[in-house]
Amino acid sequence: MKNSLHLFLKKIMALLIICSFYAEGKAMFQQIPGTPFTEYKGKVVNSRDQEPLSAVYLAVENSNVSTVTNSDGEFSLKIPNNNDNVNVIVSHLGFRSQKLPLSFFQKGNVVIELQETLE
Repeated sequence: MKNSLHLFLKKIMALLIICSFYAEGKAMFQQIPGTPFTEYKGKVVNSRDQEPLSAVYLAVENSNVSTVTNSDGEFSLKIPNNNDNVNVIVSHLGFRSQKLPLSFFQKGNVVIELQETLE
């Protein structure tokens, strides 16, 4: 009896944890309806051989807006229109980070070249 109650409580606790992550994740990726934004697209490559870099992190400085490149090095970054004078930090393990002004991305389908660190 004690074991079955203990097992039941474990299952309930696991269910509660999963539900809390679901609700938190859903809220985290939800866009506020009616908020106008601009989508910037591009690609991140290795400056040495022009090979695409996957899992490169792009983040708008001092905000929660960010994205990651796909396996082809491509990204899509949606920035609310009220953020016109911001910088985007581009970083990847083993490469030098870059801080780029938003105006750099306004050219459309940009290519960002990251340099490998020699350390």
